[in-house]
Amino acid sequence: MIVAFDFSPTMISHTKIRLAKLKPIIPNDKLKLFQLDLSSKLPFEDDKFDGIVSNLVITYVNKHEHHLGKDALSAILKELRRILKPGGVLVWSTPKKGVNFFYVFLGSIFNILNPLHAERLLYGPLILRHARYIEKKAKLGLYNFLSKVEILEILQQIGYNNIEINTSFAGQALVIKSQK
Repeated sequence: MIVAFDFSPTMISHTKIRLAKLKPIIPNDKLKLFQLDLSSKLPFEDDKFDGIVSNLVITYVNKHEHHLGKDALSAILKELRRILKPGGVLVWSTPKKGVNFFYVFLGSIFNILNPLHAERLLYGPLILRHARYIEKKAKLGLYNFLSKVEILEILQQIGYNNIEINTSFAGQALVIKSQK
């Protein structure tokens, strides 16, 4: 069983459309889609999931239950560990501390200029503009973009093990794998 969720009703709608194209790969009875808010306790029992994947999401959540900022990130990671089965794996990504999305843009320039996808000429700069806005908010401490060392310390304090941290997106994002 695959469970997917998002905070935004719009994104849930987009996901349903995309998933409809995958029916031969993922039958409807093997997939459940929810609208959920990571600022609250998740409605899943303990030790429920073999794995959890979160791509560029959890470090943007500033509040979880009564926790704020970096403590909220820690609380979310605890909550995800709670719903993982023993031996379950959490894979997630986050912009690194001091992220510079312009480097990601430069690393993507050949994809943006691909003549088979002319629409990228419009979307690429728009995405960069939004990413630069995110960068500014991160510098103000509104997002939890942490260093490898800070992430490792938090995960170890919570009780995760077999932690691996790698870089992606022109060295501007961290991809973290850890086990319960």
